[in-house]
Amino acid sequence: MVFAVNEINENLKLLPNVTLGFQIYESYFSARMANQNTLNLVSRHNKTVPNYKCDVEKNLIAAIGGLDSEITLHMASILTLYKISQNFKFLPFPPPSLNSVKKIYRKRKIGPKLPMNISGLRKN
Repeated sequence: MVFAVNEINENLKLLPNVTLGFQIYESYFSARMANQNTLNLVSRHNKTVPNYKCDVEKNLIAAIGGLDSEITLHMASILTLYKISQNFKFLPFPPPSLNSVKKIYRKRKIGPKLPMNISGLRKN
């Protein structure tokens, strides 16, 4: 993620007059830490006081959830109040095999008669 944000910021053609930023927090698989870190995102720098901002405005527009669903749901409970988008996908452990992914998507359809193309899921 750090690499992608830096590449976007360095290329003036992608987002002119816009600079992206990021903050990375570790939750240590703890609901308490996830809640604290999420409150830090929506609060003033170094002060955990929700709904109070008295410094330079830095707009949080999205957040990426934790590695498991429990942490992601704790984050969502706070971010939903502020109408901040969140990526709810988490990494399953162990990762699913390619065959199990094919079985899941083989029967799905896009539109009334168009089969879903899973060629992007295959390893080359």
